[in-house]
This record gives sequence, structure tokens and C-alpha cells, in this order.
Amino acid sequence: MIRVRMQRYDWKSLLLYGLPLVVFAMTYLVLRPGSSDPQSPPRYTQEEIASQVVDALQLYLETSDGRFPDVEYFQGDALMRQVQRDLRLPDFAGDSARWGFSHLTSLQRTDPTFRYRGRGRVLGDGSRIILNWSISDGKHQIIMDNLEQRIVDSLELSSLLSSWNTLANQCVVRVNNGSGTVVSSHGLILTANHVVDSESNDNKVVFADGTAYSAKLVSRDQRLDAALLTLEAAPTVTFVPIQPVTPVESQRLWVLGYPGGRISPLIREVVLERHVLHELILASDVVQVSGGDSGGAIINDDGELVGIIIGPASAKLTQVRATDAQSLVAAFPELRSQ
Repeated sequence: MIRVRMQRYDWKSLLLYGLPLVVFAMTYLVLRPGSSDPQSPPRYTQEEIASQVVDALQLYLETSDGRFPDVEYFQGDALMRQVQRDLRLPDFAGDSARWGFSHLTSLQRTDPTFRYRGRGRVLGDGSRIILNWSISDGKHQIIMDNLEQRIVDSLELSSLLSSWNTLANQCVVRVNNGSGTVVSSHGLILTANHVVDSESNDNKVVFADGTAYSAKLVSRDQRLDAALLTLEAAPTVTFVPIQPVTPVESQRLWVLGYPGGRISPLIREVVLERHVLHELILASDVVQVSGGDSGGAIINDDGELVGIIIGPASAKLTQVRATDAQSLVAAFPELRSQ
């Protein structure tokens, strides 16, 4: 009978040789480069996810002359390796950015509302969205070209994505507690008469970027509920050209104003229902006008001013009254040379 002799190891030997191997293996699994799985990240809050995405983009911009990733689809691990290589980062540095790239990869794979518009764009435009995705309760997370992040509702997202967003930011202003529209390069502003200060000749005008000016009253017309102001000591400004031809019924138009005390303009699509004397009646199933919109712009698809908002036309606020541009030009001679 053959007997096999087994080598015996006591517990001291096991601790001496085995424990270091176990510790090394566990450490490697936790800390090894590229260990982040974009499909199963930790439970970060929405604010943390957005901040990590911004960290990822910020780190990438340091490697690419301030240009966003020129990609159609995100491969987070590959982008992070590129950043580590180009910036000569240690293997375990940049954890927040690594998760940010992972979130981008996961969102693009799983969220149909995710949109990326930054291919090759340069950092800096604070009025343009480069990333958006849905969160909860009809809200959307957005990240702008200047890496500002905020949460908006569906209406504001649509407004920010509008082709008229730049025009609104440059040419539609807050006038006192209402809105106004710049209609000449030297600072003439059309607004509603009822938002102009009747006690003094000093009106506060604030652009979307926060720049503020005083404006003096040039002329007013109570019948049309319209007033013309001029900026004091203002530089040459971008303006909306006036189109004094009345639009046709059912034509698509755009409402631009500052409802509800907003600090950025809101853009809404409407159609012309009818033309009554000097008023345009505009409507939409979803658009609502409210306090602060008065004096804002009605523009056509060519970016021309066809009227200014003077108020709602229905109790549900889904119909808008506007004074037409033809009547405004007739009332204010200063506009005829613009």
C-alpha cells in the first residue's frame, strides 16, 4: 500500500505567506486603473453627477486648446486614458473626472433624451447648451458652453435650444418690471407704455448678461400701449430689424420676453390667429404670457420684429395681444430711418 505524505503548514506560515497576497489582490481590484464601470456607478446625487461631468470636460479642455471632445459617442475610459497621458497624471488621479466620463458614456447608452452638441466647439459661449439630459418631474440637467450647469423645465430647455436664443440674449432686454426690444444700433428700444415709469424720465434697462443702463423716454402712445426709449451712454448694440408688413394668419411667430421676473429671456412659439385694427392676436396650446412679458418682441422666421407684446388676450393666458410693427413705425417717426 502506497502512502502519500502531505506537507503540513501551521497557521503562522499561512499568515506569513498568504495574507500579503490576499491584501495585494484586494487592493489591486479596488484601485486598478480603469476600474470604473460606467454601467454601475455609485449612488451619486444629481448635483454630484453634473459636477463630475463638468470636471471631466474641464480636464479634457486642458489637453485640447479649450475644445470639447470631437466625438459622436463617448468612450469614457478611452478619454480618461488620453487625459492621463497628455497631462501626465498618476494612475489614480482625477477620480471625479473619471466618473464624469463614465456618466457621459452611461447616459448616452441609456437615456434617449441625452444630447451632446459640443463636437470641436471652443469653451466660452454662455448662451449655448452643449449637454442636456432628463432627470425627474419633467426637469432637465443642462451644461452650457462655459460649463455653467443648472436644472430647467421643458419649456426653458426648448427656449434655450431655439435658433433665436442668441438674438433674445442680445436684443431683448428687461425694462423696469417688463421687457423691451432694441431696434437700432444706437440704442432705441421699443416697449409697452404701461411698463415705462410715469413719475420720472429715468428707466432701467438690463441686458441678459446683466449689463444695465439708464434710458430716457423719447415718445409714447397710450392708444397703442407703446413707448420708445433711448439708452444713455451706451455703446453700439445689436438690434432687431423692424418688418412693418403684417404677417398672415396661421403664420408661425416667436414671443420673446422676461415673464415672471426672469433674469434670462424666454422664447415661445405661437401662430397668428387674426389681425384686429393695430393688434395681432397670437395663440398656442402651451404658450403663456405673464407679468414681465409686456414690451417683449414678436419676431418672424427671418428674425424681424413684427410687433411688441402688450398683454394676454384670454384668461388662460394662452393668447397674446401685440401691437403690430406697421402701427409702431407710423406712431414713432424715429423708427422710419432704421
